[in-house]
Amino acid sequence: MVVKEEALISKAAQTFATHPGASLADVATAAGVSRTTIFSRYPTRASLLEAVALDGISRLESAYASVSSSAPAVDGLTELVSSLIPLGPHIAFLFRERSLDDNETVQMRLMSLQELDHALVRRAQQEKALRRDAPVAWLSRSLDALVFAAWEGVDAGELAVLDAPHHVMAMFLGGAQPRHSRE
Repeated sequence: MVVKEEALISKAAQTFATHPGASLADVATAAGVSRTTIFSRYPTRASLLEAVALDGISRLESAYASVSSSAPAVDGLTELVSSLIPLGPHIAFLFRERSLDDNETVQMRLMSLQELDHALVRRAQQEKALRRDAPVAWLSRSLDALVFAAWEGVDAGELAVLDAPHHVMAMFLGGAQPRHSRE
């Protein structure tokens, strides 16, 4: 049985997202491959963790790259949320995996993503679609948390995948809208 690298990495991300302490053998079982297959591609758990992180970051970068810069920022945020929710296992892994905190490549790429996120939130504030009295980082983290919660809801069967972006944006914008009396 030939397993494509992308499928193996995706299964590893799902496994690590739900079982952070999973071993290479656990990932092999979840992916339906032999331990030899995993060990031949990733001789250490650290090498697999880094591969999963870099794959997840690449997926997130693609989601950010697909956001239209000419559309209103809120439309861009909605588009981004729709792209991010299915990436929940990758996001969960990146949030939870502390062993990568010292990996310079991973951290630099995550910082670049954060800059993209902050730029989109700043643009929404400039367009008066979001509160300007709230810190950009706070709004960004709030949106990240809602995306993560939506993925968990979809994963648990509590939220329909096609409804999730609407719920995220309704909750986010409901609490982040400008206060018209102050603007």
